[in-house]
Order: sequence, then C-alpha cells, then structure tokens
Amino acid sequence: MTEINDEYRRAQIQKSLIVYNDEQGDKGLKKTLQVEYRGQKKILPVITIDPKTLLLNHNNNRLSAQLMDHPENRVVYGNPTSSQAQAVLADLLSKTDEFKNLKEELSQIGQQNPGLITRNGLLVNGNTRVVALRQLGKTGVDVAVLPDDADDSAILDLEMFLQMVHLTHQDYTFTNELLLLEKCKKLGNTDKQIADKMKWTRGWQKKLDEKFQLLRLINEIRGLSTPSLAYQVFDTKSQHLKDLNDEYESLKTHDLAAANRMKWSRIVAMFLGVNKDQTRAIDEDFIDEDVVKRLDSNSPTSTILDSLKKIQMDDGLDDILGDPPVLGEKIDTKELAKAIIRDRVDDKGFIVNELTAEFEDLRKKVVLSAEDIITKNKRKSLLATPAEELREIRESLENVVNIFNEVSTQGGFDATKFEYELKKANKSLEDLVKKFSAFKKK
Repeated sequence: MTEINDEYRRAQIQKSLIVYNDEQGDKGLKKTLQVEYRGQKKILPVITIDPKTLLLNHNNNRLSAQLMDHPENRVVYGNPTSSQAQAVLADLLSKTDEFKNLKEELSQIGQQNPGLITRNGLLVNGNTRVVALRQLGKTGVDVAVLPDDADDSAILDLEMFLQMVHLTHQDYTFTNELLLLEKCKKLGNTDKQIADKMKWTRGWQKKLDEKFQLLRLINEIRGLSTPSLAYQVFDTKSQHLKDLNDEYESLKTHDLAAANRMKWSRIVAMFLGVNKDQTRAIDEDFIDEDVVKRLDSNSPTSTILDSLKKIQMDDGLDDILGDPPVLGEKIDTKELAKAIIRDRVDDKGFIVNELTAEFEDLRKKVVLSAEDIITKNKRKSLLATPAEELREIRESLENVVNIFNEVSTQGGFDATKFEYELKKANKSLEDLVKKFSAFKKK
C-alpha cells in the first residue's frame, strides 16, 4: 500500500494538473472556480482527486471552538498530518450540524461545488464534503487548486471570502465566528481590513467592537472554572450574551460598579438555566433586593448567599478623584456565578444538566422575581398604551387636516365616503370624551 505523505500528495496533484492542462477542446468547458485571491479575482483550475489523498485542515475556522474544547487537541496541534490527528478532525467534522444533510445531498445529487486545496493537498474549503465522500466510498472529489504561494494569511482571506459569498455548506457557529475575527486581528489586519473581508459596510466599527467585546466576555466567564468552560457551551447562549453586553456597555459609562453587578447577576441566571426574556429583567440590584426577599432565612440557599456577602466598593469612574465610596454589604455576584459554574462543569468543560437542591431553589426564586418584574413592566406599558395610541391617531388626523384642501379639489375625491368616515370618527371621539369625563368625576 502506497504511503500517503506530503511528497505523494504533491505528486498526485501535479499529475492531475498536467492532465487538466492537456485536456483537448474548448478551455472554456474546463471546470474552474473564481475566487478573490490577494485582492484580485483569480480563476483556479478544478481537478478531480481521491478524497483519501487530501489533508483535513486543523486550522479550519469552523472547527476552532470544537478543537480547542477537544481532549486530544494537543495531538492535532502538535502533528496535524498524523493519522491520529486526521481521525480527530474527521470525527469532529462528522458531528457538525449540517453533516447529515450534506452527506445525503452528496449521495443523491453528487458534488455541486468544488472544494479548495493547496499544492500540498491541504483543504482550505470542503473539509466536511471530503469526510462525507469518504464515508460514502467515493473515489473522486472536485477541488480547485491554489497557486504555490498560498500562505496562512491568504488562506484565511480565502476562507472568509468563500463564507461571505455563500460558497460553503454551513455557517460558522457563534463562537467560531468570534475566534475567526480574533485570528484575523492577530495576523495584523486593521479593523477596517477585517470589516472589508467580512463585507461589512454600514456600522462596521460598532459591529466589530461588539464581536470583540463578546469574545472578551466569554473568555472572562471561561476563566471562572477549571477546566475552563468549553467554547461550545456559549453557542446556545448568544442572545443572552448580546443582551448582557448591550446593557453593560450602556451602564458602565456612568456606573461601572453597577454594570459589573448586573453582568455577574445575569451570568448567574444564564447558568441557572433562566430564559433570555427573564434574564433581560435583571439589573444590578436584582439578587440583593428581588431574590433575597423570597428566601427563607434558614434555607440552605440563604446560607450560601450570606456566605458570599461582603463590603462592596464603588469601582466606577470616580475612583480617580479619591477613595471610592462604600456601597454597603452586598452579595458578590461574581463569586456566586463562579460557584454555580464550578458546581455544574464536568471534567471536559461542559455543563451538566443537574442543579443541586440549593441552586435549584435559587433558580426558582430568580425566575419568580424576574417574572414579577416583567409583569410590573407590562402593567406600566399597558397604562401608557391608550395615551400613546391616542397621540398617534391625533397626529394622523392632523395630517388629514393638512392635506384635505389639496385632495378635496382633485378629481376622484369621494366626498360621500369621506363624510361617512368623518362622522364615525367624530362619534368615536365623542364617546371617548364622555367616558373620560365620567372617569374624572369618580
């Protein structure tokens, strides 16, 4: 059996390129792929090669989080071309969300779009397709071949281009997109260059800032436990984190201490399994003022919270003016978040489903308190709704008054219909005035 090494891969690719170039007939009928390469449009040749020949890419950015979380990631990073590393990558790819659908598509209608490889046989795009084709027992895969000068920076640019023009079979997960942007930044790209690669135009700086803020937040939370929480844990919590980040960035400008208490209180809720709508109701004083009052002073949950109380100092922007003011004794919500996460994380960094009795009791109290706040806010909104609707109606009527002279003199104006609607509107207004007058007399 022939050993598949770098030399063999290069030789097979070179042979296929020679065959491609020697093919007779109209060159326009040859398979090609147009990509953006080093800032210019480039037409690449598409060859057919045995999928077993190709190398799965350990720098595949759609696998960044999964690989970082994998117990054998050192094997992959240390020797990515080894059979053991390639087996790990193949297993991870076969567990991605769209793998089953892609495999079925390849089985039924065949490969529709080519992958992309370097001259060494490293897959830049099409890793998942190659694994699926191998499992299906196929002996050929269509791949476009890059020039020999393709380096890490050019490969990353190509991956982003292929993703942005939707030539890939599945999107980045929430955390993989954040890690991709971080990698792009570490390669020396400016914020504007990253935005251009992502095809972001309007509001690109705000969008990119938010992405990096979210990654910093995730890494801060990951640091609460040993082992660190798996990146994949956060893929199902993207909306929680976005809501939290928006509120934090708004609040920190005038009260950093409050922003931090709110942040860790919401993280507590997040890892207690509280839904995103309930979590949005949580502010900086939620744990101390809304949750604590629902707890029995002798309950184990109260004991936990009491043990986490300490004197809080205002670490806001006024610190530079002198000693920070004392905020009083409050529950350390960061330590509470740490306790919950450490209680739930397994030895691989993933969250187990069970909560202890104390934390389950806390979860129920958080949910009840949040729902109470939501109900109160809805009641306030309902009380304001009639006045808001009346304001909108008044503005609409003012608009009708302003344009009446113009439209009433034009042909086609239906005076009869207008008069009918005017009487109905006037009757409704008279009824409302009567009801409001009666209300005021009570």
